[in-house]
Amino acid sequence: MDSARLDGQVNSLENFVLGDVHAQVGNTKARMGHADGSLKLTGISSYGSKRRKSRKLWTIFPFRDTLAQMQADRFFSSTRGRIVEELRRRGAASAVDLARTFGLSPNAIRQQLVVLERDGLVEERSVRRGPTKPTLEFSLTAAADRLFPQHYDRMLNAVLHEVREQDGSYGISRIFAGIAKRAAAKTRERIQTPGVEGRAAALTDMLRSGGVNAEYNLIEGGFELREHNCPYAAVVKEHPEVCSVIHQVLDDAVGGEHVQTESLATGGKECRFEVKA
Repeated sequence: MDSARLDGQVNSLENFVLGDVHAQVGNTKARMGHADGSLKLTGISSYGSKRRKSRKLWTIFPFRDTLAQMQADRFFSSTRGRIVEELRRRGAASAVDLARTFGLSPNAIRQQLVVLERDGLVEERSVRRGPTKPTLEFSLTAAADRLFPQHYDRMLNAVLHEVREQDGSYGISRIFAGIAKRAAAKTRERIQTPGVEGRAAALTDMLRSGGVNAEYNLIEGGFELREHNCPYAAVVKEHPEVCSVIHQVLDDAVGGEHVQTESLATGGKECRFEVKA
């Protein structure tokens, strides 16, 4: 075993982890004041610059995991943190919905939502639930996703880099073609009601089950699909082939013609599709 080479690899890995900790701490502190339950950390920089780096891999990851857990426990034990968790579970909810869940008044919930919206963690939109006047529903923004553990994106990026290195872009495209084929088959199985709305509802349900805050609106000759977040946003930047999945699902499972009018990957506020089915 080449110990010098191993030392170099461990150093690089530890620097990466420490850099990621700095980023996560910075992002979290930027979104939450200390009064909101964030953790004041003063020894992180000295850990990386003054202390001797460990040569044992198992001493690296527990440090980051412990730090992330301390931050999460502090924030998610607060009322705002519990609201964020509930919105992630439900996708979207009104102040009245949340008030019933937590046994608080709607006004008390609205006060917390105002702070979360100010900090860029939630957004509101008007939704018509029936014949009554529209209701304001709140959902998490992409920024709020970073409050939760985000390990899959780095791993997926590493795997895709390896595939691209070995098999080129063709290998990447073949992987996502297979994923899209299975996703389209699953969507077709969920289509219980014929017609445009049945297909739109089935597709939206499938996307929501995969962590996408999605909704649809009927338009003349079809429907409009809107995705307010993307679980793979960090991966799409380097591997745009990820986006091919939803396009193939629309072609194979929904049918008709579709056009994408807005994209998160190109700086839009959401991914939006108009489907003429």
